[in-house]
Amino acid sequence: MSKINFVDLIHCKNADEVREAVRKWSSDKTEQEQLIRSSILDMHVNVEISLKWILYQHMLTILFQDDDQKKYEKHRAILEKTISDMNFSAVHRILKPCLNAFPASELKLIGAVNDVRNSATHKSIDAVSYKGRNPFKDHDALAELFVDCWAIRKCLSDFYERKIEDPQALAKYYKEYYDKHQKTKANR
Repeated sequence: MSKINFVDLIHCKNADEVREAVRKWSSDKTEQEQLIRSSILDMHVNVEISLKWILYQHMLTILFQDDDQKKYEKHRAILEKTISDMNFSAVHRILKPCLNAFPASELKLIGAVNDVRNSATHKSIDAVSYKGRNPFKDHDALAELFVDCWAIRKCLSDFYERKIEDPQALAKYYKEYYDKHQKTKANR
């Protein structure tokens, strides 16, 4: 059985030629437009990863665990896959009431980030808008989107630390404290 050389099949000689050919054949966008679109998608996915991490960590705290570690790991893996397979809007819709209550106005921009990503993916470049400006045509709009996504991720990190991580650390501390004092009482 012979292996197909796809580089030869598309009449290219090296990696640069492959990238250029694929870019030209897969889209009528310029290299700059594709770079901007790719950047918008990357910014969006970074926010999405943060949202999914928060949802997963929260749900993990209510996942029943007994002494059967294998069974727990199976259910944990199912939870992880379920959340991983969810789309951005579903995860955001679940978390939105909690995020809106958190004192960080930047989190209210998550819907706009999703809207600009959807426009960049499914509409013409001319129809893409973020806060009334087109990031393909206005480099300041692209910079604002970047700064907003950075701020959103920072706020999501703060949210995670305050609402997910800290309560777990506190509960662990209390359990260790309780267990230690129970042993001390038993030894008296």
